[in-house]
Amino acid sequence: MANQQPTDPRLEAELSRRRQLAQQQAVQQQQIHYLLRVPPGHEIRPIRSVTKGTLAIAAAIIIAGALIASAILIPAVFASPNGDADVGELTASTPLLPEDNSVVQDDEVTLYWTPVPGAESYTLVVIGGSSSFYLNTSTEKTYYTLSDLTNGEAYWWEVAAVKDGRYGPFCPYWLFTVSTMLDAPSLLSPESGGVLSAEAPVLRWASVNGAEEYRLQLSDRPDYSILLLYVLTPSNQYNLNVRMQDGVTYYWRVMAHEGSIWSAWSGSYSFVWDVEVPVPSPTGPSQTATAIKGFTNLTWSSVEDADSYHVQVSNTSSFSFLVVNTTVEETRYQLTSSIQDNATYYWRVQAERDGDRSAWSSTWHFYLGHSSFPISFSWNYGGMSWTLTDTIPGSDYYMYHDQARNYDYASYVTDDKWVEAIAAKLDQMADSRGYTVYQKAEFVLKFVQTIPYMYDIESTGQEEYPRYSVETLVDHVGDCEDVAVLYASLMQASSINIDTVLLMFTKPGETGHMAVGVAGVGLSGWFFSHDGRTYYYCETTNSSYGIGDYPASVLNGFTCTVLPC
Repeated sequence: MANQQPTDPRLEAELSRRRQLAQQQAVQQQQIHYLLRVPPGHEIRPIRSVTKGTLAIAAAIIIAGALIASAILIPAVFASPNGDADVGELTASTPLLPEDNSVVQDDEVTLYWTPVPGAESYTLVVIGGSSSFYLNTSTEKTYYTLSDLTNGEAYWWEVAAVKDGRYGPFCPYWLFTVSTMLDAPSLLSPESGGVLSAEAPVLRWASVNGAEEYRLQLSDRPDYSILLLYVLTPSNQYNLNVRMQDGVTYYWRVMAHEGSIWSAWSGSYSFVWDVEVPVPSPTGPSQTATAIKGFTNLTWSSVEDADSYHVQVSNTSSFSFLVVNTTVEETRYQLTSSIQDNATYYWRVQAERDGDRSAWSSTWHFYLGHSSFPISFSWNYGGMSWTLTDTIPGSDYYMYHDQARNYDYASYVTDDKWVEAIAAKLDQMADSRGYTVYQKAEFVLKFVQTIPYMYDIESTGQEEYPRYSVETLVDHVGDCEDVAVLYASLMQASSINIDTVLLMFTKPGETGHMAVGVAGVGLSGWFFSHDGRTYYYCETTNSSYGIGDYPASVLNGFTCTVLPC
């Protein structure tokens, strides 16, 4: 960097004298530079926090440095260029950035200070701690950019205001250190060239001062031309979770990173993976299916001549907390009551043979659903209050819940065992009162109308989620197509056996609606004809509607499509 020339002739002579004195005191300056150097920080920000030990050491060093500087450097180097000139109203400026004793990770830094009222310009003095760098310049601005700074170098700087050729007091000097490089990490373990077996190793390396994170590479090629692992991690260790082959040599190395600065690669370590026991592979349950305690087995492929298998189940993918950690002789493990319902779990397995263990299998996960669901309904009909309760096993619920959704609404009308069971109970209740076929249909309608209406987006988080009947019974909520499907399913169950159709109403630009048509002859109210039969309108979402009651004001202009089911 070419230094600007002093504007005051007296300063030029003073500059020469200061350079000579700085060279004479080079040893003392180097000691101060070494003692006050701060470890690299983050990006271009100054370090704002250090350890207690560092603070104690720094305090002692700063005091010693201050004594040396006050006795040697400051009188000569930082003396006011104007001697005994009258400074008048000029006051000392205050340094702002970079902060005192900070580290900048760039070879260019801008110094900032506070303005002084009445100042016409400012004199800035900068000295390199262990080099011949020296700058004495004038500027009208309250900042100045230094460039081409030396990595690892410490710099002191101070500034004074100038008016009418008179100098105000210099501010206390501030120090910053330039750090534009990071040390390469040193690898620690596993020892290079070793033979590893059993569990995958934990790769460890020495932390690098100032590093924010590390780049790790793993390869089965010494030139790293093919990478098996390429990750960034904030830790100085990494648990290998890649599938490795028996008898293969693996190579790994690490690079430190902070902001835009990368270190060189560490040296390369290698190890041989020598595991003779094959790794089992999980086979079930499917990771998209819901598991049920007492009904679900974790299963995996067998390993020839394996003595046993070690199974781990955790509620975290890192297996930091284990809910199951057991050994079995078969290639399955049945989920027990010790595991809590309604949670996602992760599991893995390893084989053991003659005292040697395989690596862990790949990690699978499953969602553990509820073992059972109690259901309860209350409604009024015929001047009486009715109640129906039951318990539906989780396995029956999830058999439908785990199925993919489609928009063939008639396909959701089923005759599964729980539809048949609930329909049979309703039929018995109706028969106990001697209800006619028409009254029985209306009795079941009132039962369905008690289910609270809720949009799919509110109950499932999905815009459209058609429910099977057993889902609506368990969830105890549903929108129009859900309760319509439930009513049609109950009516067509073998115990009631009344023909129904779904009535789908659509209108451009409007949200559609679905109801049910119940086959009948000579009934009153609104009806639709299909395939030579008459189906009376049944609104399943509102208990104020009976068979044949039609919300004409709501469905005016809608087109009705009859869906046989």
